[in-house]
Amino acid sequence: MSVDRLCRRAGRAAGLGILLMAPLRTAAVMALPAPPATAAVPAASAASATAAAPAVPVASAASATAAAPATAAVPAASWKATGSIWSVPPFEFRDGFWTNLHHFLYQEALAMGKGQASGETRQAPNPTEPPGPRGEDERTAWSEALRFYAGSVVQHDLLFEREMIDIDYALAGLADDASLRSPALKPELAAALVRAAPVYRARWWPAHDRANRFWIAVATPMVQQLGPRMIEQLAAAYHEPWPARPILVDVAVYANWAGAYTTPGDEARPGHTIVSSANPGNQGFAALETVFHEASHVFVDQANDAVTHAIEKESRARRQEPPPKLTHAIIFYTAGELARRNLAAVGVADYVPSAERYGLWTRVWPTFKPALEEFWQPYLDGKTTLDTAVARVVASLGGAGAKAVPR
Repeated sequence: MSVDRLCRRAGRAAGLGILLMAPLRTAAVMALPAPPATAAVPAASAASATAAAPAVPVASAASATAAAPATAAVPAASWKATGSIWSVPPFEFRDGFWTNLHHFLYQEALAMGKGQASGETRQAPNPTEPPGPRGEDERTAWSEALRFYAGSVVQHDLLFEREMIDIDYALAGLADDASLRSPALKPELAAALVRAAPVYRARWWPAHDRANRFWIAVATPMVQQLGPRMIEQLAAAYHEPWPARPILVDVAVYANWAGAYTTPGDEARPGHTIVSSANPGNQGFAALETVFHEASHVFVDQANDAVTHAIEKESRARRQEPPPKLTHAIIFYTAGELARRNLAAVGVADYVPSAERYGLWTRVWPTFKPALEEFWQPYLDGKTTLDTAVARVVASLGGAGAKAVPR
């Protein structure tokens, strides 16, 4: 799909959806032995992260609103992810068979032309993928599963519909060899997955599993070293506590048309990101921006956060509608700028934030970038307060803003 078309629909995703055709640059090159089912990776200490990245002021000491505490209280949890998990605070990275199969069937069913009601479009296939099903039995099993997904699943939006969100959580709670017994999985869906599983496991899963594990191996060193500083900066910028529970990042070859999306979670379940390992816009150094952009959606852009509240307050005072999708644009700008600063601190001098690299500011939010550069950037530099920055951005936009890009 063209970048133009993606950008016209970019706001439908909580993710860095328009990230296409980025060159693959790895922040670290690692041998990738097959880890055990649960491979813990120790997190970098705050001290080492601070040494790696210099302090970047976010709000001035004179800010009228006190900076939020580092983390929120932990609610009682009744759900837990299962499978191959790499614990790298503030995330739990996961490479799960059933999650990958579900999203791959969803992607492949879109190619059958049945998914347009959900606004989805099939992502280009991975050129390294092996041939598909062989033999009559394999073809029949795979075709039956695809027909079910084409007729009953792809009409539903992966991000916005509760049933689809519940499916993501249910599959993330299952081990790779588990039976599909969950109240969130309708019998017909479970049956389709079970039919397709042997074919997928034989034909595609080995390559997808390797791609996912390599992506995790590239992303986790950056999170280890730069994550503590990113957490501190983002929590201060948004005036919100960082979620206390680890955010689950399910890595799959296909996520959605956007390349990544995030569910904020609830009292029982943590924030949950699905990210594509094959989407070029998520690869290399961009993985750092991607995961922290997605993490921002867990506690920002939820209607009651400090940034959205400040936008709505200033808009009411001016008797105008809030600029559409301004909070999401602020997330793009903030996550991209802080990723750029922290990568520069460890020698990556040429990182270009994703919104700029893929033309979001010109194609989707043509009036936003000048306002954010003039009034939000000084806030990130510690020269003004959140309320003042937001007030000036809203005043500058004057009720104008993005093209129609529903989130």
